[in-house]
Amino acid sequence: MTHILACIDSADTSPAVCDYAAWASLNFVLPLTLLNVVDRPAGEEIRPASLAHVLEALSMDEKRHDLALKQGLIMLQNARERAIADGVKQPELRQNDGELLSRLLEMETDMRWIVMGRHSSICPRLNQLETIIHALHKPILVTPSSFNPPRSLMLAYDGSEETHMGVEMLAASPALTKLPVHLVMIAAKTSKNLERLDAAEAILQSAGCDVRTAIRGGRVELALQSYQTEHDIGLMIMGAFGHSRVRRFWLGSTTSRMIRAATRPLLFLPKSYLNM
Repeated sequence: MTHILACIDSADTSPAVCDYAAWASLNFVLPLTLLNVVDRPAGEEIRPASLAHVLEALSMDEKRHDLALKQGLIMLQNARERAIADGVKQPELRQNDGELLSRLLEMETDMRWIVMGRHSSICPRLNQLETIIHALHKPILVTPSSFNPPRSLMLAYDGSEETHMGVEMLAASPALTKLPVHLVMIAAKTSKNLERLDAAEAILQSAGCDVRTAIRGGRVELALQSYQTEHDIGLMIMGAFGHSRVRRFWLGSTTSRMIRAATRPLLFLPKSYLNM
C-alpha cells in the first residue's frame, strides 16, 4: 500500500509539514509515515600525527549523533501525537541514518506524496530542496510555516503534454477534484491557447470538478502568485523543472523562483511521475 510520507526535523515548519501530511493522508485515505533522517558525520582523514585528535573527534561525533537520534525520536513522537490529533490513525514512525535524498529515493516506490517544509534543518538551503524535487519521481508537497487546509487549488497550465497529463492526473484523483479547480495559463490569449484550456477544462468537468479557467500575461511566477492571492487559493500545483539544464542555467527555473517566493503550499509533479 502506498503512503503519505512527511519529513520531520527540528525546523519550525515541521508542525505544518505534519498537518499538511495528515490532511493528505485523510483525503487520500492512505496511511501516514513520519520520517526523521539523521545525517551521520563523515569523519576526518586519519593521519599518524593527529591520531589522538581524530579519535577524540570521532568520539564527539558519535555523541552528537546519539543525541541527534534521541532528539529525532522525540520529534517523531510529538509529530505522531499531532497527526493523531488531526485525525490520522496509527501513523508509522521511521528514523534513518544517512543523507536525506538517498533515504527518500529508497522509500519513494511506496509513497503517493512526499511532504517537506520549505525550510528544513537537514536540507537548510533551497538548492538542496530543488535537488530533491528534481531527483525524485513522486509528487512533492512543499509547505509554508503554517497550516491552512486548502479550500481550492490551481494548476499552472501551459498547454504542454506534461501539464495536460497533470490535468488527467488531477481528474483521476477524487481527493483533489472535490475542491474547486482553477486552470491558469500564463501566455498570450490566442485561439490556440483558448482551445487548449477548453480541452483541459472539459476533462476536469467530466470528472465532476468545479472548474474556472484564466489566461494571464506577465512573468510566470509573479502572475501565478498574483492570481493565487486574488482568488485566495490554498494549493498550487505545477510541473517541476520543465526546462532543460542549459535553459535553466541562462533563464533560471520557474520552479526555483516559485519555491523562493511562495507563501502557500506548492505541489510539484515530476515529469517522470506524469509519464508513469
